[in-house]
Amino acid sequence: MGIADMFGLGKKEPFRAPREAAEVRYKIAAELRENYPDLARYREIKNEAERVVQQMNDLIAKKEYVDEAVSIRDDIQKRIDGLTAKIKKNASENTAQGGQDYVEKKIDYLERKSTRNKAKTLFTVFLEAQEAFTACCREGRRDQILELGPVADRIIDTVSELSSKFFKPYGQDKEMQGMKENVLAKISELNNSFKENTGRLEQLGMKMEVDGNVQKILSGIERALS
Repeated sequence: MGIADMFGLGKKEPFRAPREAAEVRYKIAAELRENYPDLARYREIKNEAERVVQQMNDLIAKKEYVDEAVSIRDDIQKRIDGLTAKIKKNASENTAQGGQDYVEKKIDYLERKSTRNKAKTLFTVFLEAQEAFTACCREGRRDQILELGPVADRIIDTVSELSSKFFKPYGQDKEMQGMKENVLAKISELNNSFKENTGRLEQLGMKMEVDGNVQKILSGIERALS
């Protein structure tokens, strides 16, 4: 064994995949999840993918990290080929359907996507309020009492808005159905947290205040979702 080997000198550094490879994989995956990938976006991603593939080919030509480079190159090429196939399929459908039907379907899809995004934003507000109230039940800090009423109102208001604007008008949408089920699960979690900590909250003199707001939330949610 040479001196360089004894001290770990001259050893090849572990392979580190270029950041661009991870980024282009993520971008391709995001576009593949869309029913109608954007053509301009596809062209940008395809150019990025080609640059990463060329980087890998350069490593292979230099006989550096050949196995790793081949793996990354082939994986990205397979992914971009899949996206290309989806773009071509949509274009073919557009031609076969005379264009108008395709456009109407795309508009409908984009409208549904926009509606879901708005519902998700409101649902996030609900989750933050639910967690704040549940934390009060768990932690039982006196300084939290003043926040209970406003937080309870925020929970009721957001669920009422979710119900009137999204759950009821789009009741057949699977994503809306799942969101509604999550609301009910989170309210149940809040109620269970209160029950589990009732004894400690009573010792702290907080039980009546928390209980009153829990009952207000349960009644408000029932009205909102009925």
